[in-house]
Amino acid sequence: MLATLNLLWGVKCFHYDKFSTTDETVKDLAQILKEKKKVKEGDIVVNTAAMPLHKRFRTNMLKISIVD
Repeated sequence: MLATLNLLWGVKCFHYDKFSTTDETVKDLAQILKEKKKVKEGDIVVNTAAMPLHKRFRTNMLKISIVD
């Protein structure tokens, strides 16, 4: 799935397999991307997920946030 998104949509996808709350996951991912120098403060990040997280359903959640 990640390769398909990269190829067809031209987005950079990253696998993340920790199970936590949605808010903690979004914050954790922003921190990881900042450390990897993929984003900087003020950038816009689009997170997609399957809810509930532990069930691994198809994507049904979209969160757009600004990196702190």
